[in-house]
Amino acid sequence: MICRLLATRCRISSSSISFSRNSSSFSRSSARLCVTSSIASFSPKARQTAARMFFAPCGSLVFNPGCLGAEDRADDASTQAKLYDAETQLKFGLDPMAYGLPPLNWLRAFEASARHLSFSKAALDLNLTSTAVSHQVRSLEQHLGHPLFERLARGLRLTGMGAAYLPDVRRAFEDLSATTTKLFGQSGMTSITVRAPVSFVTLWLAPRLPRFQARFPGVEILILSTIWADAQPDDATDIDIRFGAGSWPGYEVERLWQAPSVVVCHRDVAGKGDDRERLDGIAESRLIHVVGHENHWVEVFRLLGAPMSHRVKAMRVDNSVAAVLLAASSGAAIVLRPFAERAIEMLPLHLPFAFELPVEQAHFLLSPAGRSGAKPEALLFKEWILAEAAVP
Repeated sequence: MICRLLATRCRISSSSISFSRNSSSFSRSSARLCVTSSIASFSPKARQTAARMFFAPCGSLVFNPGCLGAEDRADDASTQAKLYDAETQLKFGLDPMAYGLPPLNWLRAFEASARHLSFSKAALDLNLTSTAVSHQVRSLEQHLGHPLFERLARGLRLTGMGAAYLPDVRRAFEDLSATTTKLFGQSGMTSITVRAPVSFVTLWLAPRLPRFQARFPGVEILILSTIWADAQPDDATDIDIRFGAGSWPGYEVERLWQAPSVVVCHRDVAGKGDDRERLDGIAESRLIHVVGHENHWVEVFRLLGAPMSHRVKAMRVDNSVAAVLLAASSGAAIVLRPFAERAIEMLPLHLPFAFELPVEQAHFLLSPAGRSGAKPEALLFKEWILAEAAVP
């Protein structure tokens, strides 16, 4: 068999075919005729070996357009498309429906086309011709029995079935990428950028990060702290965490955790008596308001049946870190319970009341809608932080 394969390659060489990237002219038609006529007579196993030999990535006439010039790629598009269809793969003894799934290259073509809403832009990503990408998507649609795109004059639009199929296809690629990195490690030191509110970073994320770094020592983390939930991230952000109602146009969101707020104050304040007496002691100190949640103190006084005097001393801050630091100095603050519990471990603070205040907002993990190709390390971090958030 090997002799016949080598003989076939020799006949291609005699047709003046060059497989080097620098070659600019050759006779493709005679080579294809020689390849197909020779391989067709091989046994199934021999056809598989021959297919892999002749269509290997860096020496391919038709599978790697990067080896060809623009004119050659255009001429070669039709043949390239045909070599990706299921019928041709079966002729070479390659099962295109292994595991009951469509061929992986069809799914990659679909995901890239959906990301760009363009066959030509997807082709650049996949190092193929736009004709080949279009043909693969068409093959996938025929296999599934449903159209996935509407072909428009300028670009594409996902059908209802295409939009429903895309998230799971994308998630499958991401899971495969993350699992590969998790099991086999990184090729070298890599880095990810995490963008999150300063209070979340300081009072929740920071004490947990050593566990991630112990599991993945090859991943460096750059943390960008923010204050406001509507601050715009840049393209370099791999992980974006925000606090809010969970609705950000243009983003897909996953809730990390939601928690109530509690009152926290210095250990020497409100240490004795019933709730009403403790509240009187707090009112004589300084009430720390976190911007956006000023009504919480009004609710505390209402729950304990006491009027809130307009003469009470107050201060407003824009984050919970500043709030607990000020409370530890001379006052009382209302912050999310996870933040209060961490602050009590570090500062001379305590919880003077047993009740909690409900909070409608939560911390969310955001991903730009339609974005794919996330770093494997970012996917690992996402998986890790979701697991951490699930722990009470």
